Amino acid sequence: MAGKPLLELSRLAPTLKEAELRVLIYLTAEATATASTTVQTSSRDIARACKLSRSNVMPAIDSLTTRGLIATRQGTATRAAAYMLRFLEVTTLGGPVTGPPRANPGPTAGPPLDLNQGHPGPVTGPPPTENAGLLPTPSRLDINPDSIVLLDRVLTARSSQKPRDLLQQFAATLRTYAPRLGRVYDRDPDADTCAQLLEACGDRHETLSWLVIQLKNAHTQPGESPMWWVTVALQRVHGIPPKITAARREELKLAKRPNLVRDRQRAAQQAAADEDALHEVQALHEGLAAAAAAKRMP
Repeated sequence: MAGKPLLELSRLAPTLKEAELRVLIYLTAEATATASTTVQTSSRDIARACKLSRSNVMPAIDSLTTRGLIATRQGTATRAAAYMLRFLEVTTLGGPVTGPPRANPGPTAGPPLDLNQGHPGPVTGPPPTENAGLLPTPSRLDINPDSIVLLDRVLTARSSQKPRDLLQQFAATLRTYAPRLGRVYDRDPDADTCAQLLEACGDRHETLSWLVIQLKNAHTQPGESPMWWVTVALQRVHGIPPKITAARREELKLAKRPNLVRDRQRAAQQAAADEDALHEVQALHEGLAAAAAAKRMP
């Protein structure tokens, strides 16, 4: 972890509130001292070390946990709580992982991408389709908790958490190269989509450059939605299958709307009740009409 904690903290600092940053710095310092990613301590000790009240520490811990930066294991009467610094962990997956090479990952952020750049070898596959950029799912997949943390961090990334210049750079890249790969979008990708793609690429434009070249060499046409780029980046850079990404995306949507199922059930029940009432009114009208007709008969 040498050198990495400070780098990660500097990246996260602009997105954190003061209490959150103090707590995260303290936990990181404690973890670094023991060469671990887990710290066992109490909220009282955290409050004392950070010179904060517990009423400020607890919301900060909850926020860091919600964002997936830490994981919390509640303490007991005889054991202090434990905090795992997930933002320092490296995601590992069972099965093959496809990702950009560590050395020379692609063109730098400055000059434009060279879509005629060579590739280590031919890429074969079916003709371009909506799903052409998605690699086959490996035969063995162990999606561990770290991978879920990575997914959540990507899928919940927001533009307010990212530098504006990088967001604009990523948007410009998609706007420029999506048409060259066969896809023209009606409008530019929104800022939050760019933030998620930025997170999936590790905040590195070089990784996006590498991805564009991969897609060009595979003759891949991008999907209809700019969100397709996020799914492809998660698979090609981190080895996470698209079906896992899609399922987690739906779970996060439902988590934001906990009453969705209940509301749908109520709406269905109300619609059924309205239909029954309509049938009763129609039957009443038909009965009245029949009675009136009977009276008019000689």
